[in-house]
Amino acid sequence: MGSPEVMNTKESTIAGDACSLRVLLDSLPLIAWAVSADGVPLYYNTKWFAYTGLSPLKPVHLVDVIHPDDFQAAMEKRMTAYASGCVYEVEFRLRRFDGEYRWHHTSSEPMRDETGKILRYLKTTVDIQAEREMESLNADLDRRVLERTAELERANAELEAFTYHVAHDLRAPLRAITAKARILEEDYRQFLPDEAIHLIHRQVQSANKLGVLVDELLKLTRLSRMQAQCEEVDLSSIARDVVTELMQGGFSARVEVQDDLYAVADPRLLRLLLGNLISNAIQYSPQGGLIEVGKAVTDCGEAFFVRDHGIGFDMEFVNKIFEPFERLVNDVEFPGTGVGLANVARIVAKHKGAVWAVGAPGKGSTFYFTLSP
Repeated sequence: MGSPEVMNTKESTIAGDACSLRVLLDSLPLIAWAVSADGVPLYYNTKWFAYTGLSPLKPVHLVDVIHPDDFQAAMEKRMTAYASGCVYEVEFRLRRFDGEYRWHHTSSEPMRDETGKILRYLKTTVDIQAEREMESLNADLDRRVLERTAELERANAELEAFTYHVAHDLRAPLRAITAKARILEEDYRQFLPDEAIHLIHRQVQSANKLGVLVDELLKLTRLSRMQAQCEEVDLSSIARDVVTELMQGGFSARVEVQDDLYAVADPRLLRLLLGNLISNAIQYSPQGGLIEVGKAVTDCGEAFFVRDHGIGFDMEFVNKIFEPFERLVNDVEFPGTGVGLANVARIVAKHKGAVWAVGAPGKGSTFYFTLSP
């Protein structure tokens, strides 16, 4: 046995360590407690008792304050850490003084002596209920967005299928209307007054116009179903091919295409996009003038463009021009269906790009687009 002086010195040291531990834990801004190396509780700070509502005069049993669904997993993780002497972190629901269980994140770190022996574990816990609720809200929001997206995709697919079938089924009746009107004119012309002949001509023209509209509608629905197969393409070359085809089809214009325009895009869709923009530029430039295809630096970064010096448009209506069947000109002077620019917008969207237009009445138009697959 040691001498009384040694015993008193050890007891004084232990008492001093305990006092220092209490001072340390009570000074922390967090709920904190300490346990011995084998897990026996040594001290819970005042914030622990204020939070849990437990009495500091009675033994603390964690099973009374940790949610029953979390207790077993928390204890297993604790015992594994004690066996290895590692730092560990665990999350569980801790009962507050009012009976509400709230999520906490608890960290446990071993405190060692100079030889590396574990003397005790210091534990701190932080209320993370708000973070858990935010995670839950975000997960719920993500789920609802996915469900809503799936619903919209199904609705769009059904609408596209319906549109395709309706447009396709309209072709035969339109052909019948046109054919019968022409038979009526050819076989009974001598019996009909001029006004009746005029009405037959108008009927044929209207049927033909509706036929063109049906074809454009079918094209629009087919485009919706197409997936962009992107590769590096020579936009300059495609644009020149489009111009050549338009000229062979009866268009007449002076078109300049900038050299060395390259993009990553679906070549089929890019050809359709350029065809719509360049043919529009030619059509809406009745007095001629230069049409340019190139690339420029804009407020939105680098963008390709198709520019004309034709009739232009009022920027007040710029939001309408990419909508299907919206036209800012009369059909008599500038016949069309109002689908071409809607196709352009869809093609750009398939490439995750942007499209916009700038113009002024009588001063031409410039259509910009980016392609970001």
